[in-house]
Amino acid sequence: MQDEVRIAVSLAEEIHDVVKPVVGLRVQAEKGIVSGDWQYLVDLKAEDLITRFFENLWGKGYSFGYLTEEQGLILPKNGDVDKVFIIDPFDGSRPAQRGLNSCNIVIGVVDYEGSIPRLSDVKIGIVKPSLENSIYVGVVDQGKVYIVEQGKFKEVNLAPSKMDSLERCFVDVLPSEIMGVVYSSIVEAVNEIIGKS
Repeated sequence: MQDEVRIAVSLAEEIHDVVKPVVGLRVQAEKGIVSGDWQYLVDLKAEDLITRFFENLWGKGYSFGYLTEEQGLILPKNGDVDKVFIIDPFDGSRPAQRGLNSCNIVIGVVDYEGSIPRLSDVKIGIVKPSLENSIYVGVVDQGKVYIVEQGKFKEVNLAPSKMDSLERCFVDVLPSEIMGVVYSSIVEAVNEIIGKS
């Protein structure tokens, strides 16, 4: 398995261990953040861990940068970067504050080309659901998906969904989730989906 994959899996596991005890404890940050969004204690703890994680990698000679909502793009001081990890250490912190268990640790790895990476550049994707021990890994170059459990990678054979209806979907649209947008226009746009959920 590629070094970047193993490093991303290790990062997801470490983030999970740090954020799990503080889910539900809301604090607004005292410092400004890049995204302009609310920041929770879980975000602060995760960002601190990510900084230390990459400083440790740089000390071992790795030339990876990282990009987060709170810090933006961070590159090693030597400027020699070949990969950037795009990290949302707790995607779904608002639902977590409301008791919904729909939170994930999400990490994407891209080749660094000298500009801010885009989601379409992702070569490796990692999702770690908050309530599972499993980690899901997608490797674009290989066209493969893996489940990682207890450090072991198991390839998953994917098949198209047999679902042909939205009858059993769940949609969560809350006014506080949409900053600066008229709530009624969002509901109107997704009305059919909400009605079927």
